[in-house]
Parts: sequence; C-alpha cells; structure tokens
Amino acid sequence: RDVYEGEFSVNRKHGNGALYYSNGDLYEGIFKEDERCGHGVLKYADGTTYTGRFLFDKRWGYGKITNERGIIYEGYFKSDLMHGQGRYDILCRIVLISII
Repeated sequence: RDVYEGEFSVNRKHGNGALYYSNGDLYEGIFKEDERCGHGVLKYADGTTYTGRFLFDKRWGYGKITNERGIIYEGYFKSDLMHGQGRYDILCRIVLISII
C-alpha cells in the first residue's frame, strides 16, 4: 500500500508532500490535485534518481537521471520519455592495481 505524507486540499494530495510507494520508490515534491506536478525528486528502489519537473503525474520538462553505475542523463522529458535535447554521460571508473 502506498503512503502519503504532506499537504491536502479537498481530500486530495495538493502542495508539498512525500509519497512512499509499495514497491520501494519514493517521490518528494509538489502535488496538484493528486498528481505529481512541478519540481520533485523520484528515488527508485533500484538506486536510480530522477530530479526535475513533473506534469500530469509524469516526468515532463527538464530533469536529470543518475544511477549507481555512473550513468547520467540530463535533458528534456515528455510524458515520462527522454525527448528533445539532452546529454548522456557514462562515467568510467578505472581502478589501477599494482602487484609487487
């Protein structure tokens, strides 16, 4: 069961709040009439984080996705999909081992 902590208006999520999803995801940000709307942070259970804009309860507008493997996308979204200009970075981690 999902759990919401935050502001309400007319018995709906409205204003600042946090929504804890039953699958382990967490959204913290702005709600408008029960939907994610405006700036927010969505932390997925797998360690991936989206920070950016939401509209119609979807990632929409400018945002940034990061994950624990070092993959980063920064750019525009529309209806939860990468859309338009953006930048994809894959961070390479090099480990040097010296054997004596």
